[in-house]
Amino acid sequence: MSGFGKTLVTGASGFIGARLVEALTAAGASVRAAASNEASAARLRAKKSAEAVVADLADPASMARAAEGCATIFHVAYRFGGRQAAQAAVNIEGTRALAEAAARNGARRFVHFSSFAAQGPWRDGDLVEFASPPPGADAYAVVKQKIDAMLLDMAKASKLPVAILQPTIVYGPRGGAWTKRPLHQVKDSRVALPRAGQGLCNAVFIDDVASAALLAAERDDAVGEVFLISGAAPVTWLDFYRAYAAMTGRVSVFPLDDADFDAEEARRYGSSALLRKIRRRVEADARLRKFAGPLLPRDPAGTPPLYLPDPGTRALYSAKTHVRVDKARRLLGYEPAFDLARGMDATARWARAAGLL
Repeated sequence: MSGFGKTLVTGASGFIGARLVEALTAAGASVRAAASNEASAARLRAKKSAEAVVADLADPASMARAAEGCATIFHVAYRFGGRQAAQAAVNIEGTRALAEAAARNGARRFVHFSSFAAQGPWRDGDLVEFASPPPGADAYAVVKQKIDAMLLDMAKASKLPVAILQPTIVYGPRGGAWTKRPLHQVKDSRVALPRAGQGLCNAVFIDDVASAALLAAERDDAVGEVFLISGAAPVTWLDFYRAYAAMTGRVSVFPLDDADFDAEEARRYGSSALLRKIRRRVEADARLRKFAGPLLPRDPAGTPPLYLPDPGTRALYSAKTHVRVDKARRLLGYEPAFDLARGMDATARWARAAGLL
């Protein structure tokens, strides 16, 4: 691991970044952990496992400073929120400043964390790394595509040895979107899954993602390449959610065929596109629910509320996309170590220790 030299991890206070810092320090690397604000940096310093600095994508100069003296950079940070143009400007310019600073400093490797969302809209069948992915379906996907293209251009010009990872559904201890959120959903509500729950969930355990990142930083064949990172094989969304439900001991996951899902969606949100938009916004905002709750239909007395995925999430849950990791296996030597059973067992142990169960 000494071959990495001084190593920077951006987004180090987040789910993936924090686990990556742990993996690097356990392997003996000298790590600089960057967080977007002083409070998060202070929490990182308290762990005494890495140097901690503040580097905010909205402040490109701070990103450039963070890269000073670092031979290997893992760029995990991403700023969500706002309109697509604003989100793009912050993330692209912040990443550009970081990459250009790394290039000036002669960094040996720049590993960028993108997303499989950058491969375009969800679709059935095998998914491999496209050289020119179709346009993304939402702001996040579009911004990731633009950043990936910018970094690949730098790699083609031999300005920076870039490797891009596109993880799928990352779950595991301390995770948010695909760990705490589904766990809270099965605890506090009834979860309706479209396509009878048979859409494919390309889940990958957090430790496998960290392993892929270290390989991308080590292997020369990784330079100038994009790698999809997922588990060995997809599972169904029904299996994924039932694994969380099993932790709670509740029967709270309900697979619906398309006709039943459409009927329930119409009952809950109405047939008007405007009414659907208003009701979904009310449902998603606790402050609005306080005043506009009557806009939503009441669930049967004594039953938990029903969670219906929004249209974008429904498309994800419905698609039978099989993400292939053949390229990562071939060029990186990547081999997922966690299947769903092993990954969920580790997640359940953490959830119990954290008081979430």
